[in-house]
Amino acid sequence: MLYGSTERCLIEGAYKVMYDEQGDQWKLYDVSADAAETIDLSSRLPRHTESMRQHLIEWHARLQRDYQAARREHPSPDREPDYQTELDALRALGYISDG
Repeated sequence: MLYGSTERCLIEGAYKVMYDEQGDQWKLYDVSADAAETIDLSSRLPRHTESMRQHLIEWHARLQRDYQAARREHPSPDREPDYQTELDALRALGYISDG
């Protein structure tokens, strides 16, 4: 899961590890016992935190590689977007009304 541009998290079983790039902080929560994520367990469970941290880093790197590969295979056209076509498609889906 990706949260905006500064936070990343990974959930495995009852645990959730979170990384905040802005504060360069890692946190670990037991979401089954602490759904509000108020108790950071990273200092109490350092090995578990490190294991999940590595999984998140590997997963994010794999996601980045896959994204870059997809962009190479299907590059974006070098043209301005056709806003009228986009508006027509949104209107057909019911997201925009004329009235």
